[in-house]
Order: sequence, then C-alpha cells, then structure tokens
Amino acid sequence: MIKAIIFDVGGVLTSRRGRTFVKKYHKKFGMDPEELHLAFHDFYSIDYEFGKKNDDWFLNGIRKNLKNIISKKELRKYWFLCNKVDKGMIRFAKKLKKEYKIGILSNSLPIFTKDLRNKMDLNLFDVVVFSDEVKMKKPNKEIFDYVVKKLKLNPGECLFVDDQEQNIKAAKNFGWKAILFKGLGELKKELENLSIKI
Repeated sequence: MIKAIIFDVGGVLTSRRGRTFVKKYHKKFGMDPEELHLAFHDFYSIDYEFGKKNDDWFLNGIRKNLKNIISKKELRKYWFLCNKVDKGMIRFAKKLKKEYKIGILSNSLPIFTKDLRNKMDLNLFDVVVFSDEVKMKKPNKEIFDYVVKKLKLNPGECLFVDDQEQNIKAAKNFGWKAILFKGLGELKKELENLSIKI
C-alpha cells in the first residue's frame, strides 16, 4: 500500500533549467543550441555539487566555457529565470498531501537549491532531500534508503515520480513503486491505475 509520494524537482515540480535556458537564450548569445548545452554540462563537477567548490568557482567555469560572453550577474539572472516552479504540480501535491505523505528527492547543485528554497514553500513536504545537502545522489541506493528512513516507511510503501528513466529503474530495483513523469495529465492516469486517491 502506497503511503508516500516522492517527487523529483527539475522537469517535474519545476522546469528543466538547462533545457529551458538553452532554448530561450542560444540566439541571444549567438551560439548553436548544442554548443550552449555542452558549455554547461561539460563543466559539471561532483566537487561543486558536494560542497568542495563554491558558487563563484562554478559560475566562472561556465563563463569560461561560454568564452566570457556573459557576466556572473547575468548568468545567475538568466538561469534563475528558467528555474520556474510548476504551480499546477504544486497544487496537485497539496491535494495528494490530504491522503499521503509527500516529499522531494532531487539531484541538485548548491546554487539551485538555494534558489529553490527561496521560490518554493518546502514546508509543504514531509521530507526534502537535495543531493548537494546530503552528499548522496540518484541513482545510488543510499539516497533512496535515506528517504525511506526519514519517512519511517518501507520501500514498497513509497512511490517515486521522476523524469529520468535511470532513476525510475533504480527506484524499482530498490523496491519502490515508480512512475516516469511525462506531464501532469499522464501522471494522474498512472496514479489512478495504481489506485492512488487523487
């Protein structure tokens, strides 16, 4: 029996920052969309995600990949504008909370976790787990076990909603129920198929 529904953030409760940024701003920067996408993702660092490097180090690295065509201030501004909370999903989460525990399990970077904590009322959720804060990340088993322990539930009592196939497969391997997110309408159908009260 499902007792908790846990949501990913980027691509589920909010827009996917990288994809939205590329789509919105590649023309402004005069860059091919794929080139702009790689400028961000080629600079990903576990050292930054887990707190061994600071925000300035991260932003300066991306700026260097972008050939310094944008200031740190502009980069923060444009990127945060793309970090939009999906109000429809938040309303739906509030509705689910009447019957179930709800939570967040997200791989995140410090700069975005800070932004999300300013934009979202995280008090709505019974458990909130960001990878950068707990120094663990999906799809590793330890972070799923951490969420289960925080909720004081068994894996089979937890349902995970994520937009990445590898994370869905991992959750199922660890005994969770899981749904690949393709939009709110499709999510409602999937939940009804699992007899979740919506």
